[in-house]
Amino acid sequence: CEASKKSDKVIMYGLVCRHGAHIKYLKDYVESGRMGKIMTVEAQRISRCSVIGGWFVNKKMAGGGPLMDAAIHELDSALYIMGYPKPRTVVGFTSDINKDLPQRIKGTSAGWKAADNSSKYERDVENVASGYVTFENGSSLFIKASTILNTVTEGTFMEFCGEKSGAILKPFTPGDELKFMDTSENYIKEFKPVIERVSIFQEQINHFVDCCLNGTECITKSEEMITLMEIIDAIYKSAETGMAVQF
Repeated sequence: CEASKKSDKVIMYGLVCRHGAHIKYLKDYVESGRMGKIMTVEAQRISRCSVIGGWFVNKKMAGGGPLMDAAIHELDSALYIMGYPKPRTVVGFTSDINKDLPQRIKGTSAGWKAADNSSKYERDVENVASGYVTFENGSSLFIKASTILNTVTEGTFMEFCGEKSGAILKPFTPGDELKFMDTSENYIKEFKPVIERVSIFQEQINHFVDCCLNGTECITKSEEMITLMEIIDAIYKSAETGMAVQF
C-alpha cells in the first residue's frame, strides 16, 4: 500500500470473486437501497476432507490455513457488498483436530494442490476456523472455513439479512447462485434473477488492463485490503489468546 502511494503504478489485489456477475448484481442491489441496512451476514467455505497439502498447509509458507487461503474470498466479498464497514470487535476460533484424516480416510474430496505437494512441509495451519465480527455501524458477520471438518453440509455460500430483504449467494452452484427474499410489499416473496455467468479470471484481467490503459479506478482498494487482513489477523489472535480483539 505504501509502495503504491509512492509510485504512479497500478496496484491490484487478486480478490477474483469480486468479478463474478452475481457478486456485481448483489452489490448493485444493496447499493440501490432495496435491501436496506444489512444487519447480519454469514459466510463460509467448507470442505470435509480436502487433499490439499504441500506448502498450503505450512504456516511459514502460506501464512494461514483455510481462513487465509480460501475463505478470504468469501470474507472479502461479504465486506465488499456491505461497503467495508469499520470493525469494532472480533472473536475467533481455530483447531487442527483430525489433521491426519486425509491419510486415514478411504476417500477424500478434491482440493487445490500445491505445485510442490511433497511431504517435506510441516502441516501446522488450522483445519477449521471461525470468526464473529461486529462493526461500528451495528452490523455483524460470521465467517467459517475448513479443509477438514466432520460436517453434514459443505460448500460455499454467503447469506445477507437486511431490513427490507435478504439474499443468499452460492457462487459455485450453477443454476442456483443467487436467491432473494423480500418483504417490502408486506408479502414474503422469493425470487431468483437470471444472470449470465462470466469467467471471473478473465473479468479480473480485463479490469486490470482497463485500469492500466485508461486510468479506471481499481475496485480493490488498499485501505480495504488492510482492513481485510486486520480482521483475519484478529481472528487468529483471538483464537490464540481466548480473548476478543477490540479495534
